[in-house]
This record gives sequence, structure tokens and C-alpha cells, in this order.
Amino acid sequence: MKKINKNRLFIVLLLVSLTVVSCKKPVAQVSNQNPVMTDPNTGAKVETLKPGTNSDYVPGYEIIKRSDAERKDSGSTFYVIIRPVDLTSNVFVVHLKNLVKKIVTTEKKEKITILIFDSLNALDWVVNQKSPQAPLLKTHFLAKYVGDAEGETYKNTLYIFPNAEKGNSEVGTYIDIVDFDPFNW
Repeated sequence: MKKINKNRLFIVLLLVSLTVVSCKKPVAQVSNQNPVMTDPNTGAKVETLKPGTNSDYVPGYEIIKRSDAERKDSGSTFYVIIRPVDLTSNVFVVHLKNLVKKIVTTEKKEKITILIFDSLNALDWVVNQKSPQAPLLKTHFLAKYVGDAEGETYKNTLYIFPNAEKGNSEVGTYIDIVDFDPFNW
């Protein structure tokens, strides 16, 4: 009688192990970097997010200064500071767009300029109207959004790294000028 129980036990264990092995899902290979991709039809940059990345994320921010005297059309200008961004992928661009959307929709204004920095020294440099060509601004002046202003490239223009040159080894691949409507983002 013990032989039958051992054989049955062996068969049951064999079936259970085969079932477990066959139910395992293959593990997906995930890249550590987000390549900057372009649309083959238009050549426009396309943001790519790692699987599991929160595309609705808004980075923590603080509005350091607000001015209603800098725009000629009675719009407001906001000077914003955020934590340093991770330049190993382009995810931060999506997060900057989310931040612009949050500020614009919170303020409920179309005529608005938002300057985003990840360094208080760079922000202070601009607020105190020192030379706009400071080396510090090339990598720490992250974005400039100009909403509903005449003379801009688009009605709502978002500049990514507005003071950097394309040849900049740290941020050159991210430099961009985008037609960006935060109300429809």
C-alpha cells in the first residue's frame, strides 16, 4: 500500500511542477534608457516612457517670483524652481509639460510665461537680470513656456533648454521648440 501512495505522490508532484512551469509568463526586457525617437513622417521628437513610468507625474515645484510687469500684454511671468532632473532619459520633458499644464490651468490664464529652473543660482541670475548668456543657464534653465504672445514661433511655445546650444554634450539632444497647448495636453 505504501508503494501506491508514493507513486501517486510522485505523479501529483510531477503534474503540479509541470503546471507551475507552464504558467510562468516570460520576463520582458526593459531598457534603462529612453531613446529620443522621431516620427518618421514629420521628423518631430516623440517622448518615450519606460514601462511603469507615471506619465501624469508633476515634479514638486515652488514659484519663487511672479511678475505682472514683464510682458507687454498684461500677462504674468512665473519663475519656478524644481529639483534637478535626470538627464539619462527624456522622461523629464513629459514632466516639464505636466508642470506647465498644472500652472497654466491653476492660474486659468492664457497670457502667461513660465521659466523653469533646477538651480536657485541660475534662477537668481535671471531674476536679477544679469547676462542671459551665463554658463549656468545652459544646463539649469530647463524650460520656458510663453502662452498666447505675439512674435513667438507658435501661439503657445515651449522651449526646452532655451539657453543651450545643440552641441552641448549634456543637454544638446533635448533642445527643442514645441507648439504646446497645455489646455489640450
